[in-house]
Amino acid sequence: MNKFLIFFFFYITVFSQVSSHQDLENYRIPLTYHSNDTILGLPLFSNNFNFFTKHSIADWYNLSDNTIDFENYISDNKSIEMIFFLDNNIFNFGLPFRDSYLSFGINHHIYGNLNFSNELLSLFWNGNSQYLNQTIDFFNNRLSFIQYSSIYFQSYFQYKDCKMGARFNFLHGINYFNLDRGHFSFNSVNNLITPFSTYISTNIYARTSNSNLIGFSNPGLSLDYAVKFDIKDFNFSIQLENLGFIYWNKNTYAHNSNTHNYLFNGFDYTMDEVVSEELENTLDTLSDIFAISSEKDSRFITRTPLKFSIQASMKTSVDTDLFIDFKCIEDWGETGNRDFLNMYFIGVSKDVSDKIILFSTFNYNKFSPFNLSLGIFSKFDNWMFKLNTNNLFALFSEKYFHINTSLYYTF
Repeated sequence: MNKFLIFFFFYITVFSQVSSHQDLENYRIPLTYHSNDTILGLPLFSNNFNFFTKHSIADWYNLSDNTIDFENYISDNKSIEMIFFLDNNIFNFGLPFRDSYLSFGINHHIYGNLNFSNELLSLFWNGNSQYLNQTIDFFNNRLSFIQYSSIYFQSYFQYKDCKMGARFNFLHGINYFNLDRGHFSFNSVNNLITPFSTYISTNIYARTSNSNLIGFSNPGLSLDYAVKFDIKDFNFSIQLENLGFIYWNKNTYAHNSNTHNYLFNGFDYTMDEVVSEELENTLDTLSDIFAISSEKDSRFITRTPLKFSIQASMKTSVDTDLFIDFKCIEDWGETGNRDFLNMYFIGVSKDVSDKIILFSTFNYNKFSPFNLSLGIFSKFDNWMFKLNTNNLFALFSEKYFHINTSLYYTF
Protein backbone atom coordinates (compact mmCIF):
# COMPACT_ATOMS: atom_id res chain seq x y z
CA MET A 1 0.00 0.00 0.00
CA ASN A 2 2.82 2.42 0.84
CA LYS A 3 4.46 1.61 -2.50
CA PHE A 4 1.22 2.49 -4.27
CA LEU A 5 0.87 5.84 -2.47
CA ILE A 6 4.47 6.84 -3.26
CA PHE A 7 3.95 5.89 -6.91
CA PHE A 8 0.63 7.72 -7.18
CA PHE A 9 1.58 10.97 -5.48
CA PHE A 10 4.65 11.26 -7.66
CA TYR A 11 2.37 12.04 -10.64
CA ILE A 12 1.55 15.71 -10.22
CA THR A 13 0.33 18.11 -12.91
CA VAL A 14 -1.18 21.53 -12.42
CA PHE A 15 -3.51 23.94 -14.25
CA SER A 16 -6.02 26.57 -13.20
CA GLN A 17 -9.56 26.82 -14.53
CA VAL A 18 -9.36 23.56 -16.45
CA SER A 19 -12.09 23.02 -18.99
CA SER A 20 -11.42 19.54 -20.35
CA HIS A 21 -9.55 16.32 -19.75
CA GLN A 22 -6.98 17.36 -22.35
CA ASP A 23 -6.20 20.47 -20.28
CA LEU A 24 -5.67 18.23 -17.27
CA GLU A 25 -2.90 16.15 -18.79
CA ASN A 26 -0.82 18.81 -20.48
CA TYR A 27 2.56 19.49 -18.89
CA ARG A 28 2.50 23.14 -20.01
CA ILE A 29 -0.14 25.80 -20.61
CA PRO A 30 -2.64 24.40 -23.15
CA LEU A 31 -2.82 26.08 -26.54
CA THR A 32 -6.51 26.89 -26.13
CA TYR A 33 -6.17 28.09 -22.54
CA HIS A 34 -7.68 31.47 -21.61
CA SER A 35 -8.24 33.08 -18.21
CA ASN A 36 -7.75 36.30 -16.27
CA ASP A 37 -4.93 34.76 -14.23
CA THR A 38 -1.24 35.42 -14.67
CA ILE A 39 0.52 32.06 -14.34
CA LEU A 40 4.05 31.17 -13.34
CA GLY A 41 5.21 27.61 -13.84
CA LEU A 42 7.77 26.68 -11.21
CA PRO A 43 11.03 25.51 -12.78
CA LEU A 44 11.56 21.76 -13.16
CA PHE A 45 8.21 20.82 -11.59
CA SER A 46 6.38 20.14 -14.87
CA ASN A 47 7.04 17.03 -16.92
CA ASN A 48 5.43 14.25 -18.87
CA PHE A 49 7.17 10.88 -19.09
CA ASN A 50 6.03 7.79 -21.00
CA PHE A 51 7.89 4.50 -21.08
CA PHE A 52 6.71 1.46 -23.07
CA THR A 53 8.21 -2.00 -23.31
CA LYS A 54 6.94 -4.95 -25.34
CA HIS A 55 7.80 -7.45 -22.61
CA SER A 56 8.12 -6.79 -18.92
CA ILE A 57 11.62 -5.89 -17.73
CA ALA A 58 11.02 -8.20 -14.77
CA ASP A 59 11.08 -11.13 -17.23
CA TRP A 60 14.86 -10.80 -17.57
CA TYR A 61 15.99 -8.45 -14.77
CA ASN A 62 15.51 -9.16 -11.07
CA LEU A 63 15.46 -5.83 -9.26
CA SER A 64 15.72 -7.26 -5.74
CA ASP A 65 18.76 -9.40 -6.57
CA ASN A 66 20.14 -7.01 -9.23
CA THR A 67 20.68 -9.97 -11.58
CA ILE A 68 20.07 -10.55 -15.29
CA ASP A 69 18.83 -13.88 -16.66
CA PHE A 70 17.94 -14.20 -20.34
CA GLU A 71 17.72 -18.00 -20.42
CA ASN A 72 13.93 -18.39 -20.27
CA TYR A 73 13.34 -15.03 -21.91
CA ILE A 74 15.24 -16.10 -25.03
CA SER A 75 13.69 -19.57 -25.12
CA ASP A 76 10.25 -17.90 -25.23
CA ASN A 77 11.36 -16.15 -28.46
CA LYS A 78 11.12 -12.68 -26.92
CA SER A 79 12.92 -9.56 -28.09
CA ILE A 80 13.64 -6.30 -26.28
CA GLU A 81 11.63 -3.37 -27.60
CA MET A 82 11.41 -0.10 -25.64
CA ILE A 83 10.11 3.39 -26.42
CA PHE A 84 10.30 6.43 -24.17
CA PHE A 85 9.28 10.09 -24.34
CA LEU A 86 10.21 12.75 -21.81
CA ASP A 87 9.01 16.38 -21.96
CA ASN A 88 10.10 18.80 -19.24
CA ASN A 89 8.68 22.27 -18.79
CA ILE A 90 11.68 24.07 -17.32
CA PHE A 91 9.94 27.45 -17.11
CA ASN A 92 6.79 29.11 -18.41
CA PHE A 93 4.86 32.30 -17.86
CA GLY A 94 1.39 33.22 -19.12
CA LEU A 95 -0.73 36.36 -18.89
CA PRO A 96 -3.94 37.75 -20.40
CA PHE A 97 -3.51 40.37 -23.10
CA ARG A 98 -6.60 42.12 -24.45
CA ASP A 99 -8.85 39.35 -25.78
CA SER A 100 -6.00 36.88 -26.07
CA TYR A 101 -3.73 34.93 -23.73
CA LEU A 102 0.03 34.99 -24.25
CA SER A 103 2.65 32.71 -22.79
CA PHE A 104 6.30 31.83 -23.26
CA GLY A 105 8.72 29.37 -21.72
CA ILE A 106 11.56 26.91 -22.06
CA ASN A 107 11.09 23.17 -22.58
CA HIS A 108 13.38 20.14 -22.68
CA HIS A 109 12.60 16.99 -24.70
CA ILE A 110 14.02 13.49 -25.01
CA TYR A 111 12.77 10.78 -27.38
CA GLY A 112 14.28 7.36 -27.95
CA ASN A 113 13.72 3.73 -28.75
CA LEU A 114 15.63 0.48 -28.59
CA ASN A 115 15.01 -2.82 -30.34
CA PHE A 116 17.18 -5.94 -29.92
CA SER A 117 16.00 -9.04 -31.76
CA ASN A 118 15.73 -12.46 -30.14
CA GLU A 119 18.51 -13.78 -32.41
CA LEU A 120 20.89 -11.06 -31.25
CA LEU A 121 20.11 -11.66 -27.57
CA SER A 122 20.63 -15.40 -28.04
CA LEU A 123 23.97 -14.84 -29.78
CA PHE A 124 25.39 -12.78 -26.93
CA TRP A 125 23.89 -14.98 -24.21
CA ASN A 126 24.37 -18.48 -25.64
CA GLY A 127 27.17 -18.03 -28.20
CA ASN A 128 27.24 -19.11 -31.84
CA SER A 129 27.41 -22.92 -31.48
CA GLN A 130 23.60 -22.98 -31.70
CA TYR A 131 23.84 -21.63 -35.26
CA LEU A 132 26.32 -24.24 -36.52
CA ASN A 133 26.32 -24.82 -40.32
CA GLN A 134 23.74 -22.18 -41.04
CA THR A 135 23.74 -18.52 -42.04
CA ILE A 136 22.08 -16.16 -39.60
CA ASP A 137 21.15 -12.56 -40.47
CA PHE A 138 20.76 -10.05 -37.68
CA PHE A 139 18.37 -7.31 -38.72
CA ASN A 140 15.55 -5.45 -36.95
CA ASN A 141 17.98 -4.05 -34.39
CA ARG A 142 17.53 -0.36 -33.73
CA LEU A 143 18.79 2.30 -31.36
CA SER A 144 17.73 5.93 -31.68
CA PHE A 145 17.97 8.91 -29.36
CA ILE A 146 17.28 12.63 -29.71
CA GLN A 147 17.50 15.38 -27.09
CA TYR A 148 16.71 19.04 -27.66
CA SER A 149 15.47 22.16 -25.90
CA SER A 150 12.98 24.77 -27.08
CA ILE A 151 12.10 28.37 -26.36
CA TYR A 152 8.45 28.93 -27.22
CA PHE A 153 5.93 31.72 -27.65
CA GLN A 154 2.23 31.00 -27.91
CA SER A 155 -0.95 32.94 -28.44
CA TYR A 156 -4.66 32.20 -28.16
CA PHE A 157 -7.65 33.81 -29.82
CA GLN A 158 -11.34 33.01 -30.17
CA TYR A 159 -13.85 33.37 -32.97
CA LYS A 160 -17.46 32.64 -31.97
CA ASP A 161 -17.51 29.04 -30.65
CA CYS A 162 -14.04 28.26 -31.97
CA LYS A 163 -10.91 28.60 -29.83
CA MET A 164 -7.53 28.52 -31.55
CA GLY A 165 -3.97 28.54 -30.32
CA ALA A 166 -0.55 28.40 -31.91
CA ARG A 167 2.89 27.88 -30.42
CA PHE A 168 6.17 28.71 -32.17
CA ASN A 169 9.20 26.83 -30.88
CA PHE A 170 12.83 27.81 -31.46
CA LEU A 171 14.80 24.59 -31.06
CA HIS A 172 18.34 23.77 -30.00
CA GLY A 173 19.56 20.23 -30.71
CA ILE A 174 21.62 18.80 -27.83
CA ASN A 175 22.21 15.14 -28.72
CA TYR A 176 21.40 12.97 -31.70
CA PHE A 177 22.11 9.30 -32.35
CA ASN A 178 20.47 7.16 -34.97
CA LEU A 179 21.53 3.67 -36.00
CA ASP A 180 20.47 3.78 -39.65
CA ARG A 181 21.87 0.30 -40.27
CA GLY A 182 22.75 -2.23 -37.60
CA HIS A 183 23.02 -5.35 -39.74
CA PHE A 184 25.49 -8.19 -39.63
CA SER A 185 25.44 -11.87 -40.49
CA PHE A 186 27.61 -14.91 -39.91
CA ASN A 187 27.89 -18.51 -40.96
CA SER A 188 29.53 -20.94 -38.54
CA VAL A 189 30.98 -24.03 -40.31
CA ASN A 190 31.97 -27.21 -38.51
CA ASN A 191 35.67 -28.14 -38.94
CA LEU A 192 36.41 -25.89 -41.91
CA ILE A 193 39.84 -24.83 -40.65
CA THR A 194 39.26 -25.00 -36.93
CA PRO A 195 36.11 -26.05 -35.09
CA PHE A 196 33.38 -23.47 -35.54
CA SER A 197 35.11 -21.33 -38.17
CA THR A 198 32.84 -18.39 -38.89
CA TYR A 199 32.26 -16.09 -41.85
CA ILE A 200 31.26 -12.67 -40.54
CA SER A 201 29.78 -9.81 -42.58
CA THR A 202 29.01 -6.42 -41.05
CA ASN A 203 26.99 -3.48 -42.34
CA ILE A 204 26.73 -0.88 -39.59
CA TYR A 205 26.09 2.83 -40.08
CA ALA A 206 25.11 5.49 -37.56
CA ARG A 207 24.94 9.27 -37.40
CA THR A 208 25.57 11.43 -34.35
CA SER A 209 25.69 15.06 -33.32
CA ASN A 210 26.08 16.78 -29.97
CA SER A 211 26.43 20.26 -28.51
CA ASN A 212 26.25 22.06 -25.19
CA LEU A 213 23.14 21.81 -23.06
CA ILE A 214 22.56 25.54 -23.46
CA GLY A 215 23.24 27.34 -26.72
CA PHE A 216 22.02 28.11 -30.22
CA SER A 217 23.91 25.55 -32.29
CA ASN A 218 21.96 22.82 -34.09
CA PRO A 219 19.05 25.24 -34.62
CA GLY A 220 15.51 24.28 -35.51
CA LEU A 221 11.90 25.41 -35.68
CA SER A 222 8.58 23.74 -34.93
CA LEU A 223 4.93 24.65 -34.75
CA ASP A 224 2.14 23.46 -32.45
CA TYR A 225 -1.46 24.21 -33.36
CA ALA A 226 -4.81 23.47 -31.74
CA VAL A 227 -8.48 24.12 -32.52
CA LYS A 228 -11.30 23.62 -30.04
CA PHE A 229 -15.06 23.90 -30.56
CA ASP A 230 -17.44 24.49 -27.65
CA ILE A 231 -21.09 23.90 -28.52
CA LYS A 232 -23.41 23.92 -25.50
CA ASP A 233 -22.53 20.80 -23.47
CA PHE A 234 -20.22 19.33 -26.09
CA ASN A 235 -16.63 20.23 -27.03
CA PHE A 236 -14.28 18.86 -29.63
CA SER A 237 -10.58 19.61 -30.16
CA ILE A 238 -7.74 18.72 -32.52
CA GLN A 239 -4.09 19.34 -31.72
CA LEU A 240 -0.89 18.91 -33.73
CA GLU A 241 2.54 19.26 -32.09
CA ASN A 242 6.19 19.13 -33.15
CA LEU A 243 5.66 19.96 -36.79
CA GLY A 244 9.24 21.01 -37.48
CA PHE A 245 12.92 20.16 -37.92
CA ILE A 246 16.42 20.47 -36.45
CA TYR A 247 19.46 21.40 -38.53
CA TRP A 248 22.37 19.40 -37.09
CA ASN A 249 25.72 21.06 -37.81
CA LYS A 250 27.66 20.80 -34.54
CA ASN A 251 30.02 17.83 -34.06
CA THR A 252 28.30 15.76 -36.76
CA TYR A 253 29.87 12.35 -37.37
CA ALA A 254 29.19 9.30 -39.49
CA HIS A 255 30.12 5.91 -38.03
CA ASN A 256 30.75 2.93 -40.33
CA SER A 257 31.83 -0.66 -39.78
CA ASN A 258 35.42 -1.10 -40.96
CA THR A 259 35.29 -4.75 -41.99
CA HIS A 260 32.58 -5.94 -44.35
CA ASN A 261 33.58 -9.61 -44.71
CA TYR A 262 35.87 -11.70 -42.53
CA LEU A 263 36.69 -15.35 -41.87
CA PHE A 264 37.21 -15.90 -38.16
CA ASN A 265 38.83 -19.23 -37.25
CA GLY A 266 38.10 -19.08 -33.58
CA PHE A 267 40.35 -19.61 -30.61
CA ASP A 268 42.95 -22.33 -31.22
CA TYR A 269 46.13 -23.01 -29.22
CA THR A 270 48.61 -25.75 -28.36
CA MET A 271 50.38 -26.61 -25.13
CA ASP A 272 53.39 -24.59 -26.28
CA GLU A 273 51.35 -21.37 -26.40
CA VAL A 274 50.22 -19.06 -23.61
CA VAL A 275 46.43 -19.17 -23.26
CA SER A 276 46.12 -15.57 -22.05
CA GLU A 277 48.01 -14.27 -25.06
CA GLU A 278 45.90 -16.30 -27.51
CA LEU A 279 42.73 -15.08 -25.82
CA GLU A 280 43.92 -11.48 -26.04
CA ASN A 281 44.69 -11.93 -29.74
CA THR A 282 41.22 -13.37 -30.29
CA LEU A 283 39.54 -10.43 -28.57
CA ASP A 284 41.64 -8.02 -30.63
CA THR A 285 40.50 -9.79 -33.79
CA LEU A 286 36.85 -9.58 -32.80
CA SER A 287 37.31 -5.90 -32.00
CA ASP A 288 38.69 -5.35 -35.49
CA ILE A 289 35.75 -7.16 -37.08
CA PHE A 290 33.16 -5.01 -35.34
CA ALA A 291 35.27 -1.86 -35.16
CA ILE A 292 33.53 1.36 -36.14
CA SER A 293 35.34 4.20 -37.88
CA SER A 294 34.14 7.72 -37.24
CA GLU A 295 34.48 10.51 -39.75
CA LYS A 296 33.34 14.11 -39.78
CA ASP A 297 29.95 14.14 -41.47
CA SER A 298 28.16 16.76 -43.51
CA ARG A 299 25.34 18.74 -41.96
CA PHE A 300 21.92 17.15 -42.03
CA ILE A 301 18.28 17.86 -41.14
CA THR A 302 15.89 15.66 -39.16
CA ARG A 303 12.23 16.04 -38.37
CA THR A 304 11.02 16.38 -34.81
CA PRO A 305 8.76 13.56 -33.53
CA LEU A 306 5.15 14.39 -34.39
CA LYS A 307 2.28 14.30 -31.92
CA PHE A 308 -1.38 14.34 -32.85
CA SER A 309 -4.48 14.17 -30.67
CA ILE A 310 -8.27 14.32 -30.99
CA GLN A 311 -10.45 14.81 -27.93
CA ALA A 312 -14.20 15.10 -27.42
CA SER A 313 -16.17 15.53 -24.20
CA MET A 314 -19.82 15.85 -23.28
CA LYS A 315 -21.29 17.20 -20.08
CA THR A 316 -23.67 14.58 -18.70
CA SER A 317 -24.62 16.57 -15.60
CA VAL A 318 -23.75 19.81 -13.87
CA ASP A 319 -20.52 18.43 -12.41
CA THR A 320 -19.67 15.41 -14.62
CA ASP A 321 -18.07 15.12 -18.08
CA LEU A 322 -17.72 12.04 -20.26
CA PHE A 323 -14.82 12.15 -22.71
CA ILE A 324 -12.91 10.16 -25.32
CA ASP A 325 -9.36 10.88 -26.44
CA PHE A 326 -7.08 9.60 -29.18
CA LYS A 327 -3.35 10.29 -29.15
CA CYS A 328 -0.80 9.50 -31.82
CA ILE A 329 2.94 9.82 -31.04
CA GLU A 330 5.59 9.19 -33.65
CA ASP A 331 7.81 6.23 -32.88
CA TRP A 332 10.93 8.21 -33.68
CA GLY A 333 13.72 6.05 -35.00
CA GLU A 334 15.16 4.55 -38.15
CA THR A 335 15.15 6.94 -41.09
CA GLY A 336 12.50 6.07 -43.66
CA ASN A 337 10.85 3.53 -41.38
CA ARG A 338 8.94 5.59 -38.84
CA ASP A 339 5.75 4.40 -37.24
CA PHE A 340 3.21 5.82 -34.78
CA LEU A 341 2.26 4.72 -31.31
CA ASN A 342 -1.51 5.09 -30.84
CA MET A 343 -3.23 5.49 -27.47
CA TYR A 344 -6.98 5.43 -26.88
CA PHE A 345 -8.75 6.86 -23.82
CA ILE A 346 -12.33 6.85 -22.57
CA GLY A 347 -13.18 8.24 -19.16
CA VAL A 348 -15.07 10.57 -16.90
CA SER A 349 -14.21 13.69 -14.88
CA LYS A 350 -16.24 14.94 -11.92
CA ASP A 351 -16.23 18.21 -10.00
CA VAL A 352 -16.19 17.15 -6.37
CA SER A 353 -16.16 20.79 -5.26
CA ASP A 354 -15.21 24.18 -6.67
CA LYS A 355 -11.59 23.32 -5.81
CA ILE A 356 -11.27 19.63 -6.67
CA ILE A 357 -11.81 17.62 -9.85
CA LEU A 358 -11.46 13.84 -9.95
CA PHE A 359 -11.00 11.99 -13.23
CA SER A 360 -10.41 8.45 -14.38
CA THR A 361 -10.00 6.73 -17.76
CA PHE A 362 -9.59 3.35 -19.32
CA ASN A 363 -6.85 3.51 -21.96
CA TYR A 364 -5.31 1.16 -24.50
CA ASN A 365 -2.02 0.94 -26.40
CA LYS A 366 -0.32 -1.91 -28.27
CA PHE A 367 2.20 -2.55 -25.49
CA SER A 368 -0.24 -2.52 -22.59
CA PRO A 369 -3.90 -3.05 -23.61
CA PHE A 370 -5.50 -2.66 -20.18
CA ASN A 371 -4.66 0.53 -18.30
CA LEU A 372 -6.54 2.62 -15.75
CA SER A 373 -5.90 6.31 -15.16
CA LEU A 374 -6.74 7.98 -11.89
CA GLY A 375 -6.10 11.58 -11.02
CA ILE A 376 -7.10 14.55 -8.91
CA PHE A 377 -6.85 18.23 -9.78
CA SER A 378 -7.03 20.80 -7.02
CA LYS A 379 -6.65 24.54 -6.53
CA PHE A 380 -5.98 26.08 -3.13
CA ASP A 381 -5.38 29.79 -2.79
CA ASN A 382 -2.84 30.66 -5.51
CA TRP A 383 -1.48 27.15 -5.94
CA MET A 384 -2.70 24.56 -8.44
CA PHE A 385 -1.63 20.96 -8.62
CA LYS A 386 -2.67 17.62 -10.02
CA LEU A 387 -1.97 13.98 -9.17
CA ASN A 388 -2.16 11.60 -12.10
CA THR A 389 -0.96 8.38 -13.64
CA ASN A 390 -2.19 6.88 -16.90
CA ASN A 391 -1.51 3.38 -15.68
CA LEU A 392 -2.18 2.24 -12.14
CA PHE A 393 -1.47 -1.30 -13.38
CA ALA A 394 2.17 -0.36 -14.04
CA LEU A 395 2.96 -1.72 -10.60
CA PHE A 396 1.83 -5.14 -11.81
CA SER A 397 2.30 -5.28 -15.59
CA GLU A 398 5.57 -3.30 -15.74
CA LYS A 399 5.04 -2.65 -19.48
CA TYR A 400 3.80 0.92 -19.44
CA PHE A 401 4.93 3.64 -17.04
CA HIS A 402 3.64 7.20 -17.06
CA ILE A 403 4.64 10.22 -15.00
CA ASN A 404 3.06 13.66 -15.34
CA THR A 405 4.11 16.39 -12.90
CA SER A 406 3.86 20.17 -12.60
CA LEU A 407 3.30 23.02 -10.18
CA TYR A 408 1.84 26.45 -10.94
CA TYR A 409 1.35 29.68 -9.06
CA THR A 410 -1.20 32.33 -10.11
CA PHE A 411 -1.32 36.00 -9.22
